Amino acid sequence: MSSDIEQALDEILSGVNALLEQAPAGSPRPLPGASAALDHSNASDTRSSVLTDDSELLSLLAVTASDSRRAHQHVAQRLLLRLLTARAVTLGAGDLASLTISPLLSGTVSRLLDIGARPDHSDAVSLFWDFSGVSGVDPVRVVGRFACLLCPVQKEGRALVAMPRFPERLRVRWLDHFDGKSTASTHRSQQAAVIDQDNLSAELVTILWLTKMSFVPDQWLGVTFRDGQLCPVLHVESRHTSRD
Repeated sequence: MSSDIEQALDEILSGVNALLEQAPAGSPRPLPGASAALDHSNASDTRSSVLTDDSELLSLLAVTASDSRRAHQHVAQRLLLRLLTARAVTLGAGDLASLTISPLLSGTVSRLLDIGARPDHSDAVSLFWDFSGVSGVDPVRVVGRFACLLCPVQKEGRALVAMPRFPERLRVRWLDHFDGKSTASTHRSQQAAVIDQDNLSAELVTILWLTKMSFVPDQWLGVTFRDGQLCPVLHVESRHTSRD
């Protein structure tokens, strides 16, 4: 980041940190992006604008939270969690209608419901799906770019599929010797990452997911940061060496 952006972020985080420390214990604190004067007649337009602003803030916080050399790393990590909570939307389906998920998953959830998938239950991290009612359709194709999030599990003798409720924060395994050639040198990164949800010892990072319109290689799911440096998150780890 440029020195101007770094200075601005430092000032913002310093101010927020001071307010958090001064607030009485247990007192309610406003969430980033939330507005007490939200006009319900314009709620959809306002929400769209808030999500755009939140995405920019998410990027800045992710850079800071990834770098242990920055004094405000801990504050940035706390604000990241608050921001993800503030951006959450409700599932709006069946017994789990009030369950909150990332807004990134809204379209994916709608498509799964359309093909007959049923939300079974959830925990603090995952939403568990029952695909027994799905026939003649490949759920992986329906899910699209989030197919890597689907994880088959056995619960009480039943076959279910777990999907993280917030794909912005996932565990990854780091790869060395990223064979990205010009793309790697452009982003000054010789490392990449693959999602490793089952490994509780893996590092938990913030992932900025990319759309298909983004001008990046097809194997990139998104980007994350390590020590303040940009690193791609890959679909697969072929032609790359894993770092233990």
